[in-house]
Amino acid sequence: MAEGKPILLAGVLGEDRARPLFETISRFARKIVLCEPDQPRATPVERLRELIPDSFKGEVEAVEIAACFSPGPVCSIGNPGDTILVTGSIYLIGEILAQLEPIPVKEADLQD
Repeated sequence: MAEGKPILLAGVLGEDRARPLFETISRFARKIVLCEPDQPRATPVERLRELIPDSFKGEVEAVEIAACFSPGPVCSIGNPGDTILVTGSIYLIGEILAQLEPIPVKEADLQD
């Protein structure tokens, strides 16, 4: 029953963290949406795509974070009722939260 599985939005700093993350989440996801956090150490989405296990048969898509929230502070990924799970870098999560509820966040407040 693939419809009950979540759509995972993921972006990671460092390949050493990405590999085990994707090995785990690929077992539970219906779709994986790759984003690159706005950080110099962010793993490019092209490399993240390569780290998804071959056993994952769902859809894989790469998007800009801002494109996930256009127009306005509503996530445009998936359909109403879908579960969207954001995982990976705390920087990615911070960028997503800023899109949902624009509150000034000092970069020093975020750690990975």
